[in-house]
Amino acid sequence: MPPFDVLGVPGNDKFKTTDQLVITLTSIIYTCSAGHAAANFPQYDEYGAPFNYPYYLSGVPPKDKCPVTEETILILTIPDRDILVQVMTVTNVLIEKATKSLGDFEKQFIVDSKAVKVVEE
Repeated sequence: MPPFDVLGVPGNDKFKTTDQLVITLTSIIYTCSAGHAAANFPQYDEYGAPFNYPYYLSGVPPKDKCPVTEETILILTIPDRDILVQVMTVTNVLIEKATKSLGDFEKQFIVDSKAVKVVEE
């Protein structure tokens, strides 16, 4: 078994060229930074209003194709206020930015002048 198992690593998990390593590391860095931010931070806009995407419905689901009323759908299935507030709170916490931006390091470990210029840009 290889030391790691990342889907798409070329050469049977053995890098043969610097370009293969650069492409793989770039993909990992993008996924863990910009890709994650693009998916994570707008969540509250969608999920912060539980009626947009109800995560939890109470009551009994319909067992036939009889028409349902607004009361059946909203009043009897939407959870109580405490549960709604808990979900809105958790969603709000999840979108908070709790880390520094990519390249904003507490201690500078990058010393190569070309690399320092890239980080500064």
